Amino acid sequence: MPAHVSPLSGELETVQQLMEVSVAAPPGEVGPIRVRGGCVMRGYWNEPELTAEAFDDEGWLVSGDLGYIREDGNLAIAGRASDMYIRGGYNVYPAEVEAVLALHPKVASVSVVGVPAPRIGEIGVAFVVPADQGEPPALEELRQAVRTELADYKAPDRLEIVGRLPVNAMLKVDKNALRAQARGAGSYALPALP
Repeated sequence: MPAHVSPLSGELETVQQLMEVSVAAPPGEVGPIRVRGGCVMRGYWNEPELTAEAFDDEGWLVSGDLGYIREDGNLAIAGRASDMYIRGGYNVYPAEVEAVLALHPKVASVSVVGVPAPRIGEIGVAFVVPADQGEPPALEELRQAVRTELADYKAPDRLEIVGRLPVNAMLKVDKNALRAQARGAGSYALPALP
C-alpha cells in the first residue's frame, strides 16, 4: 500500500486507495471518465433501470464527464459529455474553449454551447459577459484568441453579449437556458448585476 508522511504528525502513514479512476479511451485521447471503489455509490435506490444506465459492463460508474490521462498520469477533465458538440465532424469540448476565452482581457465570464446548423452539424455560440459593458469584445478577436491556443474549428461561430449568465439551482451556468436562447426558443438574457 502507498505511504506518505503526515503533514500534521510527521509520522509515516499508510494511504488507502478509496477509488479508481479510468478513462474509456486510449492514453491521451478524450473519453468517458469512469470510477469505482468503496466510496462510489452501488446504485439508485429501487431504480434498477437507472442503475444499469449509470454503470458499464465492467462495474464502473460512468460519471457523465469527459477527460483524458495526461502524460504525468493525472486526470484532465475536458467537460461534460452532454456539453460536447460536433462541428463539421470534429468533437468540440466547450470547457477548453471557455478556458481560453476566460483569459481574454475583455471577457469577465463566458459559456459556450453548441447549436444545430445546416451542413456543418453544430456550431459554437459564445455567451460573453464583457469586462466593460461599454467596450465588449468582437467575435473575430475572440475567434483569433481561440485559434492561437486551439484548433481553428473550435473557435466560436457566434457571439452573444449578455449582462450575466443564467444559473441553475446549484449556481452552475444553465447551459440548457443558453442553448434555448441560442436556438431562438426563448430569451434568457439577464440584466447585469448592480
